[in-house]
Amino acid sequence: MVSYLNYISEGIEEGADIPWRMQNKMEEVPKPDLARGEEV
Repeated sequence: MVSYLNYISEGIEEGADIPWRMQNKMEEVPKPDLARGEEV
C-alpha cells in the first residue's frame, strides 16, 4: 500500500494544491452513539 501511494504521488510536492482532490472538511461530524457502539 505504501509503495502504491508513493508511486501515485511521484512528482507532487508535499503540501501542493491538488484541485481534483476533495478537501476533507470536518464541518458536520456525527456525534458517537455510545449505546450503539456497545452493541457492535
